[in-house]
Amino acid sequence: MWMIYWSPHLINILGESYNGVSYNYDKKIEMIYSFIYKFKIINMIGKPIYCEITEYVKPKYERDLKSPTYSKMVCWQQLSGNPNAIPILERNIDKINWKELSKNPNAIHILEKNLDKINWVNLSTNPGAIRIIEKNMDKIYPIYLAENPNAIHLIEKQLKSYYRTEWIHLSKNPNAIHILRDQLHMICWKEFSLNPNAIPILEDALHVVDWYSLSRNPNAIPILDQNTQKIYWYGLSCNPNAIKLLEKNLDRVNWYALSSNPNAIHMLEKNPEKIYWHSLLSNPNALHLIFDLDYEEMRKQNREFYLDLIKYTMHPDRIQRFADKYEMEFFEYLEILYN
Repeated sequence: MWMIYWSPHLINILGESYNGVSYNYDKKIEMIYSFIYKFKIINMIGKPIYCEITEYVKPKYERDLKSPTYSKMVCWQQLSGNPNAIPILERNIDKINWKELSKNPNAIHILEKNLDKINWVNLSTNPGAIRIIEKNMDKIYPIYLAENPNAIHLIEKQLKSYYRTEWIHLSKNPNAIHILRDQLHMICWKEFSLNPNAIPILEDALHVVDWYSLSRNPNAIPILDQNTQKIYWYGLSCNPNAIKLLEKNLDRVNWYALSSNPNAIHMLEKNPEKIYWHSLLSNPNALHLIFDLDYEEMRKQNREFYLDLIKYTMHPDRIQRFADKYEMEFFEYLEILYN
């Protein structure tokens, strides 16, 4: 939420360039001001993207880690793989774990500038790195490329040379169903049970599925609902689509696994004492639990935006225009707008 903070100078801000226009302007500005004062915080343009505010974060994970054995290196290792931590990583290049960053789909621009630091095994699996992969096929590992969902055009060219090991990795590739459907004898069912696009096939082959892998499959919830006795709760605790099932079975939740679950934030917020911070560092939706926001610095840095936003959104002419559109009086429209 963008925060519009009350200011004693707001009338001057709104009244800027209105001098001598009309008495009605003064009344309108005063009325607008009273509404801002009443609400203090106004949701003007929705929730900001996290990267807009990461300039003003204070790291707190070092003091919150449950075990003293977790060092800064371990923390940055986990964080380097977090797709929503890119602004933080950009300002801490020296702390990046390049092995983890190489599989981060949002880190391509950093990797392109540091080709000598890439871990090519992990990059081979990175769905965002196709441009780098295509330019460096001599460095790519076919066995790991087989699980890359955006590399199907490259995989199809290599398919004839695939050994059993490549088929194991291909089995979990969600975009390879058209290949796997015709080669069921080559499938590795443990990996195939993880494949979110394999549900129609898995439903007819429950006798061979791997239930631990299936418990992690985000599209397997209907199957798991009907076979709760076969669920592996560690695997299910990682499953982003299993939140309702997990909430009904809190005594079976694995909190280490749940700490990495991007859809379990509300559960983690209610149970901070059960969070495993090492696991949380890889959770793309949990950065607000890992870092404190420096609101004072945010206020300073967004001051210019704040003034421009007030001038534009609260301009009497703009409000009058919308009031006229809906055939309402100025003050009537303003009251409806902010009540």
